Amino acid sequence: MRAMNHLPHDLAEVFPDDAALIRDLKLDDTLFAELAASHQAITKRIHRIESLIEAATDETLADLKARRRIILGEISSYLLLRRKAVA
Repeated sequence: MRAMNHLPHDLAEVFPDDAALIRDLKLDDTLFAELAASHQAITKRIHRIESLIEAATDETLADLKARRRIILGEISSYLLLRRKAVA
């Protein structure tokens, strides 16, 4: 049985200082909206696997977590660039 960890499902929880910027980017920036949607879909699937609602191999789960880390890195970089552009 896999350990179940609470993981934030919303980007505003992951990046609380950027909640307003995230909201605006989801509405105004197609690329950011796609990144946010990918993050949400992967996080939801990870949660389903860890909750034993969806069957998956350990390899699949590890791959999903790696993909989510990559997306979070892209989102973090995106937010940093946008904060610098506004400053």
